[in-house]
Amino acid sequence: MPEMEAHSARWRRPAVDEEGFRLLRSSETRTFDYDEERTPAKPSMPTEPRRRRFICLPRWSSGPREPRHLAVRPLFPLFQQWPVNILDRLPSAVRVFFVAVFFLVWIAAFSYPLASAHRPFLDGDEEYVRNLDCDDTLWSPNACGIDGELCRPFTESHFSFRCPANCARATAPGPHPVGPHDAAGLPLVVGSNPFRADSYICSAAIHALVASDERGGCGRVTRVGKHDTYAAIESNGVSSIEFDSHFPFSFTVSPDLDVPCDAHLDPRSWLFTTSTFFLGLFSLFVTSPAWQFFVAFVAVFAHVALVSDPATVSYRSTAVLPERVSGLLHGLFPAIFVAVVIYKTCVKRTLAGLTAQLEKTILWTGGMWFGAMANYTLDWFPLDSIPVYELAGIDKTTFLIAAVVAIIGFLVSWHLYCLWLEGRLEKYLLLYPAALLALLFLDWLPGGGLDLHLYHYAIALILIPVTATQTRLSLLNQGILLGLFIHDIARYGFRPSLSQALP
Repeated sequence: MPEMEAHSARWRRPAVDEEGFRLLRSSETRTFDYDEERTPAKPSMPTEPRRRRFICLPRWSSGPREPRHLAVRPLFPLFQQWPVNILDRLPSAVRVFFVAVFFLVWIAAFSYPLASAHRPFLDGDEEYVRNLDCDDTLWSPNACGIDGELCRPFTESHFSFRCPANCARATAPGPHPVGPHDAAGLPLVVGSNPFRADSYICSAAIHALVASDERGGCGRVTRVGKHDTYAAIESNGVSSIEFDSHFPFSFTVSPDLDVPCDAHLDPRSWLFTTSTFFLGLFSLFVTSPAWQFFVAFVAVFAHVALVSDPATVSYRSTAVLPERVSGLLHGLFPAIFVAVVIYKTCVKRTLAGLTAQLEKTILWTGGMWFGAMANYTLDWFPLDSIPVYELAGIDKTTFLIAAVVAIIGFLVSWHLYCLWLEGRLEKYLLLYPAALLALLFLDWLPGGGLDLHLYHYAIALILIPVTATQTRLSLLNQGILLGLFIHDIARYGFRPSLSQALP
């Protein structure tokens, strides 16, 4: 027994040695720094693991050694935060009540003028006034059949009509020969009261001073049959096209005093003021990125689909509002699914933690309105008043394309630089070349017989991801691109980017 105890004692560590061993282990794993005054500092934090890099990309693409988190520092922060501070002082039940009342008032202020202006009404002959679109005509080579049998009668008939606003800018979408002239890109108005039957009725009504471009108007169309000469005259901002020959079908436009048109003029000016006021007020008080995005998305989508640039309705319809509401729902539901992806991948990064309420409202919400009103904001640009393209010796189309490409290239380069500063550039350097190669492959696909079309919504979807940083320029550009996406889908729907090539 004494020998066994001596043998075990030889392998047993003293208690003091165990405590010293623990102190030694702790001193090895945790170190402290001391400054010159010998005051202990915070323990050094373990270094972050090295960011994963793609081997196929150069080293610089992973970003700087210490990535930055870009954020907007608000100008005059106390002033920009006062709406949020006021709302935070209210009890939660009161806030819910005010939000519910706010949305109810917003919906009522938007829907009542819209429904009142678009309800069906009668003319002096107890016939329903027909609602026309800006591009409605009495004659179409593809719709009138042989010798125009499907568009008769050519004479001794009339009807009352109502035109929407913004019809002076309606132009022929493609080649449309009018004698020696081509009406492509021009207001399709041939003659001057009488007009040739393929003229746009609402543009002709503006030309004849029967309707206005700002609020639309009502009038009466009278079929007058054959006419020999159609003069070219500029009137009320619309220039007509000359046709020095006869045509079997003509019409005149005149005021209809029996139609109560004042109550049915286009309310888009008033509704635009209403929509921008309520959405701007909401943007000032809301801090949640999800609420900000989805409320703005639905509100702007509804405004475009119902007011500013609605889709074409049935030919000469007497009640357009039900069809427009149906078109709104038809485009909004699939667009919402795309919007969810856009929010989770791009918009949330831009709006999360943003405290500059006024700058957000002006840049992001204002940019969304700018893009959504593309039929106004991107149509009035006076390129003819800029003589730069004349000095350069190139045509206007080439100059415009080059200018737009240069601006987009600069903005994309800036946003890619911001992504590089945050260390998130690598995935984009892989995504965009792959997408470009896929588009080129689809366009050059041998024997496919397909044409590639990049519509506004497709361009917006391509460019929105590079704006997923929080800078003032990102707020503005992301809002504009979202507005372009909304306008294109609300007006035309999801058109296929690949279509059958025309022979």
